Amino acid sequence: MSNLLFSYDFDINKAIESIVTINSYIPDNSFSSELLGNERSGHAVVIDDEGLLLTIGYVITEAEYIWITVQGNHPVPGYIVGNDFESGLGLVKPIKPINLPKIEIGSLSNLNSGDKVILADSAGTSKLVNSSILSIREFAGRWEYLLDNAIYTSPAHENWAGSALIGQDGLLYGIGCLLIQDVESENIITSHNMYVPTDTILPYINEIKEFGRRKKSPRPWLGMLVNAEDTELVITGIFTACPADKAGLQLGDIITHVNQDPVTTLRELFMGIWKLGDSGVVVPIRLIRDDKEYNVDVISSDRDSSFMRGTVN
Repeated sequence: MSNLLFSYDFDINKAIESIVTINSYIPDNSFSSELLGNERSGHAVVIDDEGLLLTIGYVITEAEYIWITVQGNHPVPGYIVGNDFESGLGLVKPIKPINLPKIEIGSLSNLNSGDKVILADSAGTSKLVNSSILSIREFAGRWEYLLDNAIYTSPAHENWAGSALIGQDGLLYGIGCLLIQDVESENIITSHNMYVPTDTILPYINEIKEFGRRKKSPRPWLGMLVNAEDTELVITGIFTACPADKAGLQLGDIITHVNQDPVTTLRELFMGIWKLGDSGVVVPIRLIRDDKEYNVDVISSDRDSSFMRGTVN
């Protein structure tokens, strides 16, 4: 029995049959284990007739083992088809068929602020969330991640990682990425989700299935976490043995320029790095450390080849 407060012209039970649970194990010597943990869980959605699953990428990043669970059944081992770091989405397949219906992917251009949507995970109809789109706008993540158009929804789904955002037409429009909490007053905290639009990966699915990644040359990656604090860009994390670490960048450094261009927002920082060329390009950084200015050249790398390759086909 559905707990929806409003009705749609499609079979919601069939739509959410396509959602499964994913659990993964990431070894201690991975780059992401300290930040994201060794054991991760989330959801994934069947998007084609061959059982290809779409999920949020951090659930499977550097995973050594992956288990896929259809509600009420025993887990089935899975493998990573590809992790698309530009969109933040990942593709997984079970090693044997799980025989679930697929859900078609919708175009972001069909969504508008105020639209009613369903947020669903692998728990079935009992955990459906009646939600609405707050806005469709930019999202910049401190892990060198930028979306021109992310989908923000409220009320929030408490089990958002890899959950499905389903539109009024029964199509899949987003994969759950984050829970964002805002403090509106001393005693009021509001929560909403950020969903990655599914059509950001749609043009590249065949490439990822064939090559494990997009065919084009990857963006330069420095391996750092940066927080935007007012107009200052402060390094708050550095992956060991990655370009930022090798170049001598330190926690607390304030980045002020990329290639002599001033940067005050995450978007300016990331776009400034990416426009210099493909991975491997030298990225000139100017920073402030202990009230002194330094110029540092960082030899970028490719995030995909830098991270450990987990179970693959």
